[in-house]
Amino acid sequence: MKKNQIICTLSLPEVAKIARKSARTIRRWCLLGLIKGARCSKGGHWKVRVCISGKDEMIIRARARRSGGRKEDLDRELWDRTQEKVWDLVAPSSINQIMPNFERHKRIPQPTKKELIAERAMDDSWFSEKYEGEPVELATLKKAEELFAASEWAESQDIGASLGPIMGKIREWGYMPIPKVCFTYLLHPNYEAAFVAAGRDHLRTAMYSAALNLLKSGKACSVVGVCRRIGISRATAYRKGVTQMVTLARREKMGVHAEA
Repeated sequence: MKKNQIICTLSLPEVAKIARKSARTIRRWCLLGLIKGARCSKGGHWKVRVCISGKDEMIIRARARRSGGRKEDLDRELWDRTQEKVWDLVAPSSINQIMPNFERHKRIPQPTKKELIAERAMDDSWFSEKYEGEPVELATLKKAEELFAASEWAESQDIGASLGPIMGKIREWGYMPIPKVCFTYLLHPNYEAAFVAAGRDHLRTAMYSAALNLLKSGKACSVVGVCRRIGISRATAYRKGVTQMVTLARREKMGVHAEA
C-alpha cells in the first residue's frame, strides 16, 4: 500500500447492493477469485478492500468543490467514488479479464445446504457480532433442541439465557451454528445437569423450564403459553405426554413437592 493511500473496506451486503446482486452471489464470486481486493478472515467473513488512488482523490476533491466544498460534500463524493470503484470490480469486463468466457448464470457453483446455513449465520447480527472471525461447527437440529431445553432451564435458575429468541431461525435452517470456542467453556454444574436432563427428554425439560420462566416473570402459566414459548403446538404437547410438566412447575412455585 502506498503512503497516504485511502483504503475503504466494504462488507458483502454493501458490495451486493452496489452490484445489484445477492450477498451469496458475491460470496461465491469471491471464492472463485473473481473480485480483486476480496479478503477472507479465519472465521469465513469476506470483505472487499477498495484502494482510492491519488488520481481518485483529485476527482473526489474536484467534485466536492463543485458541490460546495464542505466536509459532508467530500465524504459523499468519497463514498460515490468508492461505489464506482466497486462497480468496476464486479463489471463483466473486469471479471472476464480474470476468467475469460465466464458465464455468470452457469459457472457459479451451487452451495450445499450446510454452506448456505453457515453463510446465513455469518450474515445475521445476533451471531456474527459476537463471534466475528471464530471457526464454526453446525449442530444437528436434535442437538439444538437439547441445547435450547438446557438453556431454558438455565434461565429459570438465573445462570444463563434462553436460546428461545433464535430457535425460529434454527428450526428453519435445520442446523445450529456453534462457534468452536464454545466447546472450551467451563459450565456451571447445574447447567451440566440440565444438559443431562435435556439429553434424556429435551421436550419435558423445555416444558418444565419454560413454565418456571413464565411464573418467574409473572405471566400466566398455561399449557398454551408454555407451548408458545418453546415453539410447539398444544396438540404436540398432549401427544408427547408432557403437559403435566406445567402442573409440576406450578406446584414447585407454590412450595408443593410432588412426583412428576
